[in-house]
Amino acid sequence: MDLKNFKLGKQRHLDEVFKKLTNLIDEPKMYGQRSGQLIFGSIASYLFTREAQIYWDEFLLKILQIKQLEDYVSLKTANDLLKPFLENFLIGNPIQAQDFLIKIDELFKYKTNRNFHYFIVSRLVTNKIYKFSNIKIGLFEQKCEQTNLSFSEKIHLNNQEITSFKKNNGTYIENDIFYDKILKEIDKFKGQTILEIENFGDKHIAEQKSVKDAEHFINELIFLRSLCRNIGFKIELNIDMTTYNGNPP
Repeated sequence: MDLKNFKLGKQRHLDEVFKKLTNLIDEPKMYGQRSGQLIFGSIASYLFTREAQIYWDEFLLKILQIKQLEDYVSLKTANDLLKPFLENFLIGNPIQAQDFLIKIDELFKYKTNRNFHYFIVSRLVTNKIYKFSNIKIGLFEQKCEQTNLSFSEKIHLNNQEITSFKKNNGTYIENDIFYDKILKEIDKFKGQTILEIENFGDKHIAEQKSVKDAEHFINELIFLRSLCRNIGFKIELNIDMTTYNGNPP
């Protein structure tokens, strides 16, 4: 089916899309069935021909465009959520349009999902925290006049919130390697000038936005400073970053 004419709510259109995907999948690489279920696991990527992968990605993008979510949801997130429908279709389970739409609605949470990314800016010192749209810049330990919190305190409070959330839902781990890694990343920020950038979306989209925002902001600073003809002035952006989600996972 030509995706230009695709209507998300039409059962017939969904059926045509999934039938086309089935025809594009490389049959010789489809592994057998066990207890009525196709064995995917680690071999799932081998089921797709290049044509099938392209068509599947175009289908996911079409869904995001219809729902106006392409600025908030990555293809990876959409794939993780919707791939089970294709897997079930391949073993003979029909797609129900209503169930498909209900699942897609889960993606709307990313429109309000706040992500904060922190960048080290070398060779630049500020006397306070400055705010420009979704960007703040200042020393890691400086307090923001609007929130009365430093970046350090904000990150610490957010970590406490995430820890409490995990304890409440039973996912807390006493010796969490990932958490220890975050603490080591935070240590790098001490005494440094930091860019804090806020963006909405899933972690992949938000990170892409923040990297672009950081690079654009630093380039603007460099340009403005160059107008002062201060020879030898230099600002560097450290793209190594630590990501914090404003909402507990």
